[in-house]
Formats: sequence, C-alpha cells, structure tokens
Amino acid sequence: MDLITQGFIAGVAAQSIRAKKVPLTNLKKLSWAAFVAGLLPDADILIYSAARPVTSYIYHRHFSHSLSFVPVGALLIALIFYYLYKKSVNLKELYIFSFLGILTHGLLDCNTSYGTQIFWPFSSIRISWDSVAIIDLFYSAPLVLAFYWGLKGKKLIGTQAIFIYSCCYLLFGYSQNSLALKAQDKLVELRGDQKIKGRAMPTILNLFTFRSVYQTKDSIQVDAIRVIPFSNNFFYWEGDRVSKLEIPKLLIEANAPKRNADLAVIDWFSDTYVTGKPCIMNNETAFCLYDLRYGMPITSAQSMWGSYFLTTEDGYLKKIPRDSYKRLMTFGDSFEMTIGTYPNKKVVTF
Repeated sequence: MDLITQGFIAGVAAQSIRAKKVPLTNLKKLSWAAFVAGLLPDADILIYSAARPVTSYIYHRHFSHSLSFVPVGALLIALIFYYLYKKSVNLKELYIFSFLGILTHGLLDCNTSYGTQIFWPFSSIRISWDSVAIIDLFYSAPLVLAFYWGLKGKKLIGTQAIFIYSCCYLLFGYSQNSLALKAQDKLVELRGDQKIKGRAMPTILNLFTFRSVYQTKDSIQVDAIRVIPFSNNFFYWEGDRVSKLEIPKLLIEANAPKRNADLAVIDWFSDTYVTGKPCIMNNETAFCLYDLRYGMPITSAQSMWGSYFLTTEDGYLKKIPRDSYKRLMTFGDSFEMTIGTYPNKKVVTF
C-alpha cells in the first residue's frame, strides 16, 4: 500500500484499540509514534544495488514486513520517541502503540497483489490476498479524518467506526476477488482451457474491475473482469494471450551463474506470471522479461515493469526503463468498465 496510507492506518489502529487506556494529554504523542512506526517497514526501499538492480525485488517487503520484525521494530521506535519526548510518555505505552503501528503495515500489504514475506525467516512465500489495489482513495481517505479525530481525543467512536470500515473494506475486496476468480473459472470453462493457476488483481481505486491472469500449460491469458455482488452475470473484456516463459527450462545456462541467480529471483517475484521475448536495449541484443501481474491497459500483456539481460554475456539483469512503456489506458477507461459502458464488453452468466 502507499506509504501515507500505511502511516494513517497504523495511527488509527492504535488509537482505536488503546486510546481509552491512556491519558488524553499523551494520546497525541503516542499517535504520532504509531504513525511513524507504520512507515518504518518501507525503509527497506533504501536497500538497492546499482550493480544488481533486482536486489530491490528481493528485499522490498522482506524481513522488515515480517511478523518477526514487529517486536524489534516497535522497540526501536518506542526508544526513539521515548527520548525524543524526554521521557514524558510511558515507555510501555509507546511500545504498545509502536507495536500496533508496525503490525498493521505487513498485514495491510498482504492484502495487495505485490507479495509480502510476512512469515520470514521461516518461509520465503510471498503472501498476496489480492483484495485491494496499492492505491485506493476509498480506503485511504477516511483514515485521514479518523486519525485527526484521534489526535484531538474527540469523536473516538468515529475513529473506531472508520477503523472498522477499513477492515470491512478489505473483507469486501477479498469477497470480490473470490467472485472474480469464479468468473475466471467460467471463462476457462467456456474456452476449453486447462487452467494451472490464476490470479485476479483489483485495479487502482476499484474493487469491481479486476485484471485477470491465468496460466495454461504453455500460455498466459489476460482479461478484464467486472463483478458485482449478488449478480448472476459478470462483464469481461477479452485480452491478450501470450506464451508462458518457463524460466527453469528455457533460460538457465550452465555458464551464466549471475544471470541464473537473477532469473530465479524474477520467477519467484512474479509468481511465475512472466513472459519474454528478444529485444534491443541500448542498441544491443537482449532478452526482455515482463511481469504480467500488472499491465496497462488492463487487458494487455504490456507489463508495467520488467527486466532484461544481454544475450552476449553473463551478467545481472537490468530493469527496463519506465519511459519505454506505453500507457494506452486511463483511469476513466477503468471506470467505464465498472459501470459497463466500455466498448466490446461480453456478458456471461455464472
């Protein structure tokens, strides 16, 4: 989730759970400690290597987002604010507020599609519940008001109500994701495909229109699906079908250890939803890899990011420059899909 939302949900969660148990004079200070604690896990974006760009794929949402990090990170924030406030606030309450603040970060990120290693160091599995987009103002905006009320120590019922709303919003997103996957299964049936695995990712500002991707034996199919609760029908817009790139079988070479290591990272990071093709980068022959979980337009195999390697030498993968991507779809198009006015829709009954 975006960084600012992480701070507000951290503060609101701590206020909702602990506000009535601390003096009103200290609530503001404790709330800001929780807010900053909610930002701390994303400090992992500072872990970067120009020599090996995929390092950011490895370490973002890694140890700092895990449940194991929560007590350690909370202690760090509590001690910083304890001395910042010149010991005027109880250390125990600072720790509790910081603990709740950091805890919300990893759990909220698990609701997005990116993938979060919440169980590190016991597992490297990236948890993705696909229940909310990385940016969603319908989720984030009410939290700003709730945090403000909490700082004032007034209308705490309102703060708690919005915290409950935020939890229900994520549950609704999870329910919508389940419905989108049901619609995806119906498309698989109609096409006579044999699905190996599939995902349905909510789009920006939207819990009704999903980017659907599923794998068959040798391909990846992309579609846009719009689902409405309690409806017997769903809309879909047929998208691209591209060849699936099985990295372990097609690209691993015995004489390219650096490339092999990065290819394994890409395969893991993209949840194997990766395609690729020969390309030219900086006037050199290369091979480009694309993460199909994210794309614009929603129906397109045009990925929003990717990596490449030079075919003439061993070396770490480089990221494809952002200015090489085309943006062929707007948020207005996504909204039209949601209300059903976008061209070429097809209606299917569950």
